Amino acid sequence: MARRPPVSGKLPRTLRRARAFALLNAVAAAAVGAWYLFQPAARQQEVAALVRNAFDDRKGITALDVAWDLWQLYHSDDFVRGVAPGDRTHVYGGVPVPASAATSQRVLVNTGYVVGYSDALGNPLWAAYRIRDVALDAAPPRPDGFTADLRTAARIEAEAYSRSDYDRGHLAPNYAIATRYGRRAQEETFQMSNVIPQRHALNAGVWKRLEQRIATAYPGRFGEIWVLAGPVFGPNPPRLRRGCAAASPCRKPAT
Repeated sequence: MARRPPVSGKLPRTLRRARAFALLNAVAAAAVGAWYLFQPAARQQEVAALVRNAFDDRKGITALDVAWDLWQLYHSDDFVRGVAPGDRTHVYGGVPVPASAATSQRVLVNTGYVVGYSDALGNPLWAAYRIRDVALDAAPPRPDGFTADLRTAARIEAEAYSRSDYDRGHLAPNYAIATRYGRRAQEETFQMSNVIPQRHALNAGVWKRLEQRIATAYPGRFGEIWVLAGPVFGPNPPRLRRGCAAASPCRKPAT
């Protein structure tokens, strides 16, 4: 009768690996906690929103994942790039500055537009883009859905809008960006960092008509335009799931 190979060594090795992994997570959690204590209040709010993900068992996020994300968000120049002074690729008069020093923003540079994002509000504060007059071809097919932007601490997901009576409203519009910058740029407009809550009547009505003019008529009349769009938050804006604030949008094209 053939003898089965011994398996006694497998269990201890598995346990050692599990113990080492747990120890690494404990060290990472302790390091994140110590680092957190020395951060300003606005950043602590951002970090708290990100760390909450680690306590959702459905997402499978470890303390090591959180530590790596925090390093990327706050200390890696390669992960989140800013706009250089004088760069007018998308922003006409420089990056907007929040009216209150207590409001922090994260500047996110994309292929076809730039966003100033508030992790505390779970919303973009503004989006800026530049549109030139071109021969308009059909835009690529609309992407299937929206994605969370890993460059943000809030990590708002599309599901935050479910059963909220709000549409996921673009600030930098799909069609205008797609026809000037291509498929990759179009897909980037479907990041949740480019989305604000909009009532359907507004999103599918006057807002949509304004987007169409910005994409077609205005560049045809003026050659090129810069657009700066953003929501206006009241003192106590209503909140969707995951803390995403609802607001009234406004948009001002600059010729």
